[in-house]
Amino acid sequence: QWEIKTNGSFGIASGTYDSLHYHVSPLFENTYLRRKVNSGICTSYSDTVLIRVLPLITNNIISGDTTVCKHTAPLPLKGTNPAGGDPSEYRYLWQIGTQNNWITGSGTANQKNYQPSGIDTLTYFRRIVFSGPYNTCSDTSNVVTIGVHQLPLASLTPFDDSLCMGQPYQLKIQLNGQSPFIVKYTDQNAVFDTLVGSQGLFVWSFYPYTAGKFQYTLAQVIDTHGCSPDSMPGKGMLSVFEVPVAFAGNDTEVCGLEVMLRANKGIGLGTWTSNVSATFESGIHSHETLVKSSQYGTHTFTWTLNNGGCIDSSTVYITFDQPPPDPLVGEDQQGPFLFKTKLKAYLPLLGTGKWTTPDSTIIISDIFDPETTVENLKFGKNYFQWYVENGVCTSASDTLVVEVTDIRIPEGFSPNGDGKNDTLIIKGLENVSNAELIILNRWGYEVFRSKDYKNNWDGKYKGNILPLDTYYYILNVIGRTYKGFLIIRK
Repeated sequence: QWEIKTNGSFGIASGTYDSLHYHVSPLFENTYLRRKVNSGICTSYSDTVLIRVLPLITNNIISGDTTVCKHTAPLPLKGTNPAGGDPSEYRYLWQIGTQNNWITGSGTANQKNYQPSGIDTLTYFRRIVFSGPYNTCSDTSNVVTIGVHQLPLASLTPFDDSLCMGQPYQLKIQLNGQSPFIVKYTDQNAVFDTLVGSQGLFVWSFYPYTAGKFQYTLAQVIDTHGCSPDSMPGKGMLSVFEVPVAFAGNDTEVCGLEVMLRANKGIGLGTWTSNVSATFESGIHSHETLVKSSQYGTHTFTWTLNNGGCIDSSTVYITFDQPPPDPLVGEDQQGPFLFKTKLKAYLPLLGTGKWTTPDSTIIISDIFDPETTVENLKFGKNYFQWYVENGVCTSASDTLVVEVTDIRIPEGFSPNGDGKNDTLIIKGLENVSNAELIILNRWGYEVFRSKDYKNNWDGKYKGNILPLDTYYYILNVIGRTYKGFLIIRK
């Protein structure tokens, strides 16, 4: 007979109490059991068994519903401190799986909290709490769901190209996934980033900031969920060349067919070209070279710098002047009072002629007229140089000398009507004006006066021929006074 008590004295157990074994009904408090055996007049009691009843485990709650990027471990799953059971001893088991198929979680799955490893698909988690001897009490927590964001895809279109500094270039990036994206690329020296609003082909225009050879790759792509691709294929090589600055020199004019060209050396390969056949003594790639042109005239010479396909050119205009022939002037001149005269030179076949004189007080009407008039000459020899110039070419000069002499008054004249020496002619007066001539007879009587004598006195006084005799003259001209005797002959 099985006997039972919770407090007080034992009583007969409920149910089938007279069997060898006893199936205990659910208990709600600590309970004592014993078995009584009767045989004839003998009675024996077994040891008393205490069944300790623990309260149900409660407050087994876990939290951490979330969604993570594929292959990413979520934050640790946290559980509350349970209640009930044997408060001195709780044991934990974290399980992973589906609602109907659970397995023990990987890693450390027997602690209050649990750190899942990286997951690839929608996954469920729960915690079982055990307490009491032989895991008498157990409780299963609520289920936590961790979803998975698929990773975005990103790739850079490969390239191997070159360009000049200052020119834009375009990276082509293919993006698939949840937009917007933060996209970063690197040229191995710096990282650049931008925000891309939608998936598909994204074209990123940029300007290389310095010359050199650069390797471009995607550094990072982050989608709207914070997820990044497992890999980002594609690599680009870009050679950036500095743009050269060419300077061919200053325009110039030379005499002859040779000139020294001096361009800047610059960067890259320099090359001379011309619109005329020419010989470059140091070669067409030398920035300084003597050039021999095949033709006179103005020609262009272009200096082109090529640095990896980046080109700049500069053109200089060179005028090659042909040396003119030697100049030629007329005969030297000489005459009394030749203070004004006309010079004589011959027009050059090439170039332009020009008169010069060392005497700055002499007046030349037109220095470019080969037969120009000159004035204000001085007594003695007056020198005039006739130069011929063609551009910057100047020939040797030819010199014309005009010698101005004093007048010579004749000793007499014969106004007899034979056409010879019929008038008093003083050579040189035709070159001046206001020559005052006074003629006196031997008794001092004035027989002729002219304030502007023109070599026209025919020896008459009041219409009559003066007798043969010696007369006295006074000539005032150019600030000078000439006095002397002259004879009228028949």
